[in-house]
Amino acid sequence: MELKQIKKLVEKHTKRKLNVRNREQDNVYCRALYCKLAKIHTKNSLSKIGGVIGRDHATVLHNLKLFDEVIVNYEVEYLKIFNRLDNILSTKTGKVEKILNPDLYYRKRYTRLLLDHRTLSHNYRELKKSYESFLHVKYHDKEI
Repeated sequence: MELKQIKKLVEKHTKRKLNVRNREQDNVYCRALYCKLAKIHTKNSLSKIGGVIGRDHATVLHNLKLFDEVIVNYEVEYLKIFNRLDNILSTKTGKVEKILNPDLYYRKRYTRLLLDHRTLSHNYRELKKSYESFLHVKYHDKEI
């Protein structure tokens, strides 16, 4: 899969241009999605990944960190978009890749499982918080 194809796919699904030079949160998150997908699905350097969207390698590193620390934990909608795009790209490249490069295939699979785990952990924490607030209100009402 080529970087330009990944860029077009992200732009199509997010309805945002990745080359835009601004710091709007939606644009930043879309660039982070692109960087994470490009890192997972290609063997290109960080400089090449960034070059496609007019950024340098340090910005790509920042976007990868932003994805792992912010999007995975707090931005559920962007994580859903990422999972959808990751599935599209995986079906295009995964079957051949497992045979040609099993090490890379299993590394990508591990990354996907880790992201799924983080999503489930986030959902669990949210449910637990809701449940605890429900119990607090319920027992608080009985004492009065």
